[in-house]
Amino acid sequence: MVELGKPTGISGKEYGVLKRFEKIAPSLNNVQKILDIGCGYGAYTKLLKKYGKVVVGIDISQECIFEARLQHPELTFFVASGEFLPFKNESFEVVCLIEVLEHVQNESSFLQEIHRVLRPNGKLIITVPNKFFPFETHSIKIGKKILEPPIPFFSWLPKQIRKSFERARIYHPKGLKALLKKCNFKTVMIDYVPPVFEGIFSNKPVLQDFFRKVTNKLFSISLIKPFGISIVTIARKSHVK
Repeated sequence: MVELGKPTGISGKEYGVLKRFEKIAPSLNNVQKILDIGCGYGAYTKLLKKYGKVVVGIDISQECIFEARLQHPELTFFVASGEFLPFKNESFEVVCLIEVLEHVQNESSFLQEIHRVLRPNGKLIITVPNKFFPFETHSIKIGKKILEPPIPFFSWLPKQIRKSFERARIYHPKGLKALLKKCNFKTVMIDYVPPVFEGIFSNKPVLQDFFRKVTNKLFSISLIKPFGISIVTIARKSHVK
């Protein structure tokens, strides 16, 4: 059973946050209203504010929203569930799910609710863990024992095997595209985030910086890029048939 996620950033200046946002930013031109679902402490909400006239962050965690309001008092945050969004139909031009979908209990109902609040032809921006990345980026549970990441090659196990141990889903690009199509979204772009080494070599910044520079160059190669840590997907709302 999947579990709630933990925020990956606070200030919006964290390396992993900035690398993911690099992939998202080009899709945010001329936007009026943006919804950031699963905003955590508001790191991405802060960055989104540079692109949207109105930006709203929501999270199911009262603790996260309390901290987000402390860290970013100039922004708007609410406690709310993505499955029951407190907004009118067609309220937003863009909805962001940044490292969130893998933690929700019901993907289809979650995406259908997003479809409702998006304007016609509105954009859904998603980042999720990539099945092809050779290290598990979330903890796994074996009996009563919790193993913390990075866990080599667990992500490559067949879905039916890893399902018994995973605490967050991972996604195959084709599977994600099929899920979005089922929920009346048309995928218009798929890209990948290179490894960000969050929590690895953090006590050796020179070594961490070296590996980041090397992997950024390596993962710009088209054959290697699909093995990145996260899938970035841009989809548009399509009409319900």
